[in-house]
Amino acid sequence: MNRFKNNIYENLMSDSQFVNWASGRDKSGSGYWEKWRENHPDFQTELEEAIKTVQLLQFQPPNISNSEIEYIWDKTEKRLNTTKQYSSAKIILSWMVRAAAVLILPLIIAVIWLYQNNMSVKSEFAQVTKQLQQKTVTVNAPLGGQVNLQLPDGSNVCLDAGSEIKYPAYFTGDKREVTLEGQAYFEIKKDNTPFFVNNAGPQVKVYGTEFSVNAHNNEDNVIVALAEGKVSLKISNKEVFLKPGEISKYNKQKRILEIVETDIDRFIKWKDGVLIFRDATLATIVRTLERRYNVSIRIEDEDVADYKYNAILKGESFEQVLDFLTLSAPIKYRYIKPKQNDDFSYTQARVIIIKDTKRIVNQ
Repeated sequence: MNRFKNNIYENLMSDSQFVNWASGRDKSGSGYWEKWRENHPDFQTELEEAIKTVQLLQFQPPNISNSEIEYIWDKTEKRLNTTKQYSSAKIILSWMVRAAAVLILPLIIAVIWLYQNNMSVKSEFAQVTKQLQQKTVTVNAPLGGQVNLQLPDGSNVCLDAGSEIKYPAYFTGDKREVTLEGQAYFEIKKDNTPFFVNNAGPQVKVYGTEFSVNAHNNEDNVIVALAEGKVSLKISNKEVFLKPGEISKYNKQKRILEIVETDIDRFIKWKDGVLIFRDATLATIVRTLERRYNVSIRIEDEDVADYKYNAILKGESFEQVLDFLTLSAPIKYRYIKPKQNDDFSYTQARVIIIKDTKRIVNQ
């Protein structure tokens, strides 16, 4: 995305025909401005911002009374007539000046009004954008669901269950910056303004790309998986770059960063509803299932928490997933279904996993 062109925005805001059309007062210009939109595809952002500003500020036409016009004329006449002696030529000239003034005065008033309103628009727009920049938008994806959202710059984000993202209502200045707790898949619009993702691990700097960040507070590692483009991680004031097909794993306790080239599907397919586990411990899987299915799972016997699984889950019900887990390891479970409360809400489903001492499964 190209940098915002202030001159295009200002030209539109100074055009009275555009203002009348954008404010809805004059619909006769719709054909012209729709044609303008088609012929200037590179200025769509400026056009939309100008339309929003006009609608936001609710332009009003200048309310100039006859007495105000007479007052302005009197002041103009006094300046023009510097002497009280008139010759016939002076009288003719005076008449011509008066006639010219009558014709030019409305134009002068219109120019003054447009100038003042343009300055007002700039001031109001600056204040609005400043307020929007200071306003923080917080989006939470509920347990058991995902949220797709669009950032102010047009970038798309898929927010995984149990995750939260914060960002300003309007990006301005020399950077675009968001804060993530949890997991999200980003499709960032290219722009000269750098994009940053703050999280529990190294800050991610984006160069126009698609990637996933897994930064849940209850996980040991922060994982960044790069699908397309280029990102960097800030480590000890240095940039460490990722290439497509690589993941970075940052251990929060040890503060160690590891970069590996691998099949990144298992790190990004969650956005399509596919869960891929490779040598994943039961404890890790349980945390994922809690977020995905909005359940509370407790492992009673800690010695089974390290059992490892390899699986691909897509569209299975929660109970089907539980049955799969019992087939691959000597465990069993008790499933406590949700119950309806007096206020018609439901309790959270609960699962208790215990070791099945009657079975032996090779791990």
